[in-house]
Amino acid sequence: MYVAFFYFSVLLSHHSKQKSYIDRCWKDVRVGDFVRLSCNEIIPADLLLLYSSDPRGVCYIETANLDGETNLKLRQVVSGSLQGADFTPESFHSRIECENPNNDLSRFKGYIEHSGEVRVGLHSSNLLLRSCTIRNTETVVGIVVYAGETTRSVKANFAEQ
Repeated sequence: MYVAFFYFSVLLSHHSKQKSYIDRCWKDVRVGDFVRLSCNEIIPADLLLLYSSDPRGVCYIETANLDGETNLKLRQVVSGSLQGADFTPESFHSRIECENPNNDLSRFKGYIEHSGEVRVGLHSSNLLLRSCTIRNTETVVGIVVYAGETTRSVKANFAEQ
C-alpha cells in the first residue's frame, strides 16, 4: 500500500515564537495555522484566502479531485485583508467566525472582523477547499478554518456513503 505524504509551508499559530514558515505534513495542519502554497500544490485543509501574489487579489483553483471538473475556479482574497508586499501573518489581527463544519461544497458563511472595524462577510469565493490544486497563481497564503475530518471534502465524501 502506497501512502503519499505531502508537505506544505506552515506558520504554526500555536507557536508564537515561530516567525517563519516550516514544512509540515498535511495531517499535522491545524485550525488557525497559516499555510503558504505555490502554483500546482494541493490544498491540505480548508483555507480562508488572505493573500495572493496576483495584484488583483485573486487565485485560481482546480477542483478535479472534488468534482472531476478541470476548468479553473476563481477565488478572492477576503475583503479588507492586507494585500501586496505588506502582508505577513504577524500583521493579521482579525477575528474570524464561520459556520460549523458541514458537507456543502458550494456555500460558506461567516464573517471576519478586522482590528475592531466593521464585520466583513465571508463567502465560498474566499474559501480554498482541501484537495483542490492552486493553478496560475504564484503564491497564496490562507488561514486554516477546517482541518482533518472537519474539512468539507471529507464531510461530503462521508455523506455520500
